[in-house]
Amino acid sequence: MDDTLAGLRRLLDRLAGPDIEVLIECEAGMPPVRFDGSAFRRILIDLVQTASAAITDRGRIAIRAEATADRVLLTVADSGPSVAVDELPRVFEPFHETPRRGTSGEAGLAAVYELVVSNGADIRVASTPGGGARFSIYLPT
Repeated sequence: MDDTLAGLRRLLDRLAGPDIEVLIECEAGMPPVRFDGSAFRRILIDLVQTASAAITDRGRIAIRAEATADRVLLTVADSGPSVAVDELPRVFEPFHETPRRGTSGEAGLAAVYELVVSNGADIRVASTPGGGARFSIYLPT
């Protein structure tokens, strides 16, 4: 996991742009995950692009991987505006526009959801008013 995240660092930094800091933290001794590598990369790219589009000024995107009892938890959190509570259940719908994302026709989060589920994982989204959004992906080991 650490090698995969390290290999994506330059690309994720470039996608985020010069005003957004990308932090990557990977817990030591992570178990291997059963997940398609290209799907994993696509998910991270889409989540970083979505987060960077939401951040209107300087900001931060934090990516963290840690082992749980039976899975690996990958978290992507940003310092952008929060997602409205009533929008949370719909963020993974294709072409659903939210004020946070600000663009119509965006299918990135729907694609993320499909890639996560088709690889036997689970994804959840949470948001704190004024505190950005957090996507948690539970990867099978």
